[in-house]
Amino acid sequence: MSKIIPFPGGHQGGTNGDVSSTGTSADTPQAHDAGRWERPERRDEQRQARIVPLEGTGEKCRASAGWRLSASSLPDFGLTERQAYLLVNPQWAVENGVVHVSPELPVEQIAETPIVKRVVALLGSVQNNDPVFATEKRRDLPIALVAELLRGPYGSVEPQPTGRRPTERQVPLLHFERALTQRAGLLRYQKRRLTLTRVAQRALEAGDYSIIYRRLLETHLAGPQMLDRYDDLSDGKVVASSLPLALFSCRQDGERALYEEDLAEAVLRLFPRLFEVTSSKSGDVYHELCQTIRYRVLERFGVAFGLFERVERAETESLPVEPDTDASGGIDWNAIDRRSHAYRRTELFNSALGWSLPPPPRPFASSEAIAQEWTEQARVHLELVPADLQSAERACVRAIERRQDHAEAYVVWARIREHRPERALRIVEEGLREVGDRKPEVEPKESVWLDKEFRDVLRLHMKRAAILKQLDRMDEACVEWETLLRLDSYDTLGARHELVAAQVAQGRLHAARKTVDQFPHDRSIFSKWNAVLVSRAAGNLRRAATELDSALQRNPHVPRALRRRKLPPAPTEYGPGSADEAAAYREIAGFAWYGIPGAIGWVRERAQRVEAEHENSSK
Repeated sequence: MSKIIPFPGGHQGGTNGDVSSTGTSADTPQAHDAGRWERPERRDEQRQARIVPLEGTGEKCRASAGWRLSASSLPDFGLTERQAYLLVNPQWAVENGVVHVSPELPVEQIAETPIVKRVVALLGSVQNNDPVFATEKRRDLPIALVAELLRGPYGSVEPQPTGRRPTERQVPLLHFERALTQRAGLLRYQKRRLTLTRVAQRALEAGDYSIIYRRLLETHLAGPQMLDRYDDLSDGKVVASSLPLALFSCRQDGERALYEEDLAEAVLRLFPRLFEVTSSKSGDVYHELCQTIRYRVLERFGVAFGLFERVERAETESLPVEPDTDASGGIDWNAIDRRSHAYRRTELFNSALGWSLPPPPRPFASSEAIAQEWTEQARVHLELVPADLQSAERACVRAIERRQDHAEAYVVWARIREHRPERALRIVEEGLREVGDRKPEVEPKESVWLDKEFRDVLRLHMKRAAILKQLDRMDEACVEWETLLRLDSYDTLGARHELVAAQVAQGRLHAARKTVDQFPHDRSIFSKWNAVLVSRAAGNLRRAATELDSALQRNPHVPRALRRRKLPPAPTEYGPGSADEAAAYREIAGFAWYGIPGAIGWVRERAQRVEAEHENSSK
């Protein structure tokens, strides 16, 4: 396992723990830093280890090699090398004025922020219950005061404590905000007694909470690493160190919905060596980073300080509008458990934070690339953990949130729900509505398969046809296969094989022969055996026998596969001329063969005769 990289410039994230004041008056955060916060011992140090320990140091910032900049990404951010390093060191960023709290704050908006409501209740409880004596060993709030706060604004925080008499440390958010309040110079610890500082007293008396908000925000901006003690998240330290960079990247577009992977991309674009991901960013390391950013930056900082707000599902700009399922048969998006949210900057973000840098000139990651990331994650999860369909489904929905017409996400999602064909059909049809009349971007006479995005449109049509076949809606399935032949004249997905079998089953023998003759150079066993099928169904035994001899040379296992109606599903991969390939053909065209009286017996007898002739000739 890896270990934690030192922060740029040797800054280790400040101090963690409780403030131990020496008894002097403390009306400023600096005075309260007289006693250092003690770093607690890790119960499991390896749980945090996700950051790669790379050797080497930079001369300017003395950063480890993991924090080495990608110079090619600097123009996308509009940053110099020095500015980029400042943005991944919160203390330096604040001290150098890269980010600062604005001198004038909107009082009305501040009073409604979640953290101000909770901290004002905390300070009021300490003031009303004076004297308040902290616990002797841990210097926490007394149990009676914790119970009082849980009946107030901390009563709805997660996770909820267990037990009849919870302690402060059983309420992680209360534990963190009490320590933050103390470090911000609003709460004082002296001789086991917790009291309000004069600044806090004046703020409560005047009802002006802007100074409380300012102190809390400045303290958190300068030392976000202190959260590491309270949530113990993977990659917590690297996320805390890059908080200014994450906030900076949010300035690009205030109207667009914001997701945690956008901030993760900003960090990894500038510092690509932070994480050692062997295959791709779809691995666990990348998504653990996204989860940590959601909790650290967006929820426990941004939403708490009123800088971000959650976007309701109906407001997410790239999410398909929820249709009336009874009227249109669309997808019930609200019934899907996503376990994540989109976010948006608030007006307070613009008014509370000041910057000495212009906003970045462009987004750091395209919605197309991120949608592909989530789709690949769904595909991998479905293969590795096939029993956990919900997680794979959530990844597909997230991909569609990022890009509404991402056809591949609908294909994978329909595969996840293929055991429920009616639902899978609704998913595919929703995808086809979104892609609309998308045209392939290829040169004339080139295969449309060369357009990678259009491949997924073809797969959507192919998936819809397969589901319609499963539902015994063969007329509609034939329309889809014919559509595929019009869209892709090379028929890369093999829709002609399915179409010929369906046409024979429907008695449309002339159309079936026309489809077979449309691809005269096709040497696959599917076309060879379908030619036999059409001739035998038409009663042309002489032609059928000639075509059967050629088909047996390509794969002699098909007669045996056709005789066995109950076989396990054919594998998705097989070699030419193998029994698995024969099983795949039986899945495509078996139903058409079974509808021709005497056809299976005729194939068996003819195959046995050819085999006997071959044995005699070899002797």
